[in-house]
Amino acid sequence: MELADDMIPIWKERHTFHGVPPRYVSIKTVDVDYVHLGEVHQMNAVITYISDDDETWKQDIIIRYFDSIYYYNLEESQYHKLLSRTEFASNIKIVELLYKNKEEQILIYDRAHGVSLDDLGLKKDIYYYQFGALMAVLHGTETEKLNLNVTKELVNYLVNQLPFEKKFVDKFMKILKEHYRLFDHAYAAYEPLTTIELDLLSATPIHDVITKRDIMQEEAIYFEVLPSLVTDIQLDRMEDLANLVADDAIMEYRNTGEVSETLNNVISLLEGYEGYYEANTASPLDQLYPNGLSIDLHVVKGVLLEAYSSSDDLDEAHLNLLQSFCIYLLTERPFQFYGKS
Repeated sequence: MELADDMIPIWKERHTFHGVPPRYVSIKTVDVDYVHLGEVHQMNAVITYISDDDETWKQDIIIRYFDSIYYYNLEESQYHKLLSRTEFASNIKIVELLYKNKEEQILIYDRAHGVSLDDLGLKKDIYYYQFGALMAVLHGTETEKLNLNVTKELVNYLVNQLPFEKKFVDKFMKILKEHYRLFDHAYAAYEPLTTIELDLLSATPIHDVITKRDIMQEEAIYFEVLPSLVTDIQLDRMEDLANLVADDAIMEYRNTGEVSETLNNVISLLEGYEGYYEANTASPLDQLYPNGLSIDLHVVKGVLLEAYSSSDDLDEAHLNLLQSFCIYLLTERPFQFYGKS
């Protein structure tokens, strides 16, 4: 692989013996997994190098090819913005950009080292508190007026594509129209610079026992983050929180008819999120969302999207659950928190 050859000088400097780099380094093997992500073609590569003294080592890298120069420029710009956004978070490192080639539209990143937050065995409240604080850092404190047009189009499409009866669709759309008005004055949009997913956040614990105080002092878990979202569309910051709890919410509702346990998890998420904002003198969430949070809306969107992606397996019981759950969330609004009369 030509790119692997191009990167040999980097690895020579990293792998020294008593401060002296090897004289010669060559490639022994290259293992590659390909992933197509819309405008981006990604290769997760493990390269085994061998030095002149027969020492071998493996180097994990992520290679991203872009279909257009526009998206190449966008991701490179977002990478530097992400560095700036996380500059003062001592426990967050953005993985190193090792190589770039504008002519070939290629960016190569170092691979993060660590495990998923799921694998650390944290107490549930600490887990969600930490994730909330991490989301707040990655969202940043800059805000814009919330525009839900993309969400509206997607939800409308999903409801009309799924095999719901017309009576439900009419009722749902009427309730949804009223629900959208809650966010007419929300200034909660943010510029996304990476996908906030557990699989893309490599975590390394700093202490054996982690407390909320450790988290706020950035002394709990060390994170490595990969830039991985190429979009120029602003998003609603509550969408990431909703994505984390949507599956749990509908499962709990199916079993109990309510979402009280999921609500406790959301409260921990928001405590971590608000704690970071308070420490950084950012606007509190009740100012960004004066009429209430949009988590209910995005949980509805998430479960509808999941149902659409597995529509071949939908039976009448699942459809009835979806209908009941969606109406429940949009009328009871358990995750709204603010602005309830």
